[in-house]
Amino acid sequence: MAIRTKEFYKFQNRILEKLSKTDLSKNESKYTWLLFRETFGYGNLKAKISRSRISDLTGIRETHVSDTERRLKERNIIIVNSKYKGFNHDISKWEKVQLSGPFKKVQLSGLKGPGRAEKKGPAIGTLLTKKKENSQERVFSKPTRGGKEREVPEGLKKLIDDIGNFPGLKK
Repeated sequence: MAIRTKEFYKFQNRILEKLSKTDLSKNESKYTWLLFRETFGYGNLKAKISRSRISDLTGIRETHVSDTERRLKERNIIIVNSKYKGFNHDISKWEKVQLSGPFKKVQLSGLKGPGRAEKKGPAIGTLLTKKKENSQERVFSKPTRGGKEREVPEGLKKLIDDIGNFPGLKK
């Protein structure tokens, strides 16, 4: 038997107002609107609805229905007792959680300031090489941004020579 009293409509309107202010993902939104229709649309506070029926009516894959339901339960938006589902009557307990996504925010240690790393190493575009302790002579060098010259590795010198000796290439 459907309950349709003045208090029922007040509760229904409070749920609608709270849902409009709650950040929900696409699937969470579909799930809550279907649950609202299945419960309050028929004058009930809870509805007996299966996962496959939710999937058919919303277009959410059946495997994702359980995940969506779990997230809504964690946020205290819905209450699930066996196959009966309904909205949490105490809307003040609904959690204000941001949209769930595939990435989680990770706090990195050792950062200075909000999300700023300490500048270490050479400027972008510089050529790093190992300095030879035995060799003091520089055969070929390349200037960097700071005006300093750094030694070019042997492999790179050979590559540059090979390109210069390529047949058909004019110097």
